[in-house]
Amino acid sequence: MLARRLARKGYVIGLAENAQDLLQRVKQDAVDLVLLDIEMPEVSGLDALKTLRELYSPAELPIIMVHGKNTERRHVKALDLGANDYLTKPIDFPVAVARIGTQLSHKKAQEALKESEERYALAARGSNDGCGTGVFRPTLCISPSLEGHVGLSGGPNWRPARRMV
Repeated sequence: MLARRLARKGYVIGLAENAQDLLQRVKQDAVDLVLLDIEMPEVSGLDALKTLRELYSPAELPIIMVHGKNTERRHVKALDLGANDYLTKPIDFPVAVARIGTQLSHKKAQEALKESEERYALAARGSNDGCGTGVFRPTLCISPSLEGHVGLSGGPNWRPARRMV
């Protein structure tokens, strides 16, 4: 029932019968978030959570645990093991949608931050590669084949050109 309601909200839903099926789906499909029931056949949801956390960080794969009311110890245990959040049964649908939305927003923000940091690192690395040293000085890079043509070979300020890539 929850899956149908979430699908009507526009989410693409994949169902897993057990922990092994879940792990396989997460590895194969582009899964953005996992709703994980603590009570699963064969392997407990907490064990599945441990395995997922060995493979994916909370930012890479948000996991919301689902379990019964009055299980505060399990809430704390799930959070200690790396769950991003939890829902209690019976599931309050508006709360579930809000928590899912919050986790997906956090994931999107983390991905954007990581991409921005990678671009910045690339730009910073590029500013220190090839021409220049990252400190502004009037330095000119000229390909070796042009050095003799522009009169730069020899002279008091001459130094070999850095190889242009």
